[in-house]
Amino acid sequence: MMTFPYSRSLYQKSKRKYSGVVVLGYSKYPIPDVCRYCEGEVILTTNDFIYDRKIWKHHNCNVYVCIVCKASVGTHPDGITPLGLLADKCLKNLRSQAHRLFDPLWKSGKRTRNQAYKWMAKRLGIPAKECHFGQLDNDVLTRAVEILSKLK
Repeated sequence: MMTFPYSRSLYQKSKRKYSGVVVLGYSKYPIPDVCRYCEGEVILTTNDFIYDRKIWKHHNCNVYVCIVCKASVGTHPDGITPLGLLADKCLKNLRSQAHRLFDPLWKSGKRTRNQAYKWMAKRLGIPAKECHFGQLDNDVLTRAVEILSKLK
C-alpha cells in the first residue's frame, strides 16, 4: 500500500474548504479530485512524492497527483490553486519544451510576457485568455512547439 506525505484527512479538509473553482489572485482551475486520464483518485501532496529530490529548489511545493497513473499538476505558492490541468508524462514534456522555446521571447525584454502570450495565441488561432501552456492539450502544444521551433 502507498503512503502519502499528507494524510487523506488534510486533503479532504483542503478540498472541502476550496472545492470547485479557486480564484485566489492567480487563475481559475478546478481543483482536481478525479484524474482526467484514468479516473483515479487525485490527492494533494508534495513534490517530494513525485520527484524524490529534496535538494531540488521546489521540493517544498505542493502538487496534485493521481494515485493510479501519477498524472500531476503543481500548485501556486498558496499550496492549493493548481497551476493548470493534470498532465501525464507526455504532456509535461511538451509543456517543458514549449516553455524552453517560448520563455526567451519575453525574458529577452523585447516584449512583455503578456504580449508574448498574445502573439502565441494569434499564431495558434485561440483567444489570448486561453493561451497558457498549463491549460493546452497535446495537439495545441505540439503546434505551439512547431511554431516556436521555426523562430530559431
